[in-house]
Amino acid sequence: KALIKVCSFRLSANNAMQHAYAKGLSEQGANAHEYAAYLKLLKERAEYATKRLNEMRGVRCVAPRGAFYAFPQVVEKGPWKSDKEFILQLLEEEGVRVVNGSGFGMKPADVFFRVVTLPGIEVQDEAYTLMDKFMRRHLH
Repeated sequence: KALIKVCSFRLSANNAMQHAYAKGLSEQGANAHEYAAYLKLLKERAEYATKRLNEMRGVRCVAPRGAFYAFPQVVEKGPWKSDKEFILQLLEEEGVRVVNGSGFGMKPADVFFRVVTLPGIEVQDEAYTLMDKFMRRHLH
């Protein structure tokens, strides 16, 4: 339990967990069906996230390929001077937590942000509905 707790402190899996995942995946054998079903589920969730984000006013998102997250960008001029202003206002007003893209090397003024695509469709739907409302309110 303690190792899992320590490994959960970061935004992504640490080195020890990556090795454990690789070992488990390489020994899938009898679990090939479950593995394929899980990959299909993850792909559907990523596709849903991309679709919802691209339907949103002022947001553009390239579909993730092999990742559990996406990096959408606010492409329409809004009141935010940086990605941090955007994510903090979104959190304060709608309770939706995303991560600023500048934390991953993007320029703050380009207003990229990171979303995780792992949650189920119902959870994503709720978050993207709130985010869409936020974008419509702030982009004129």
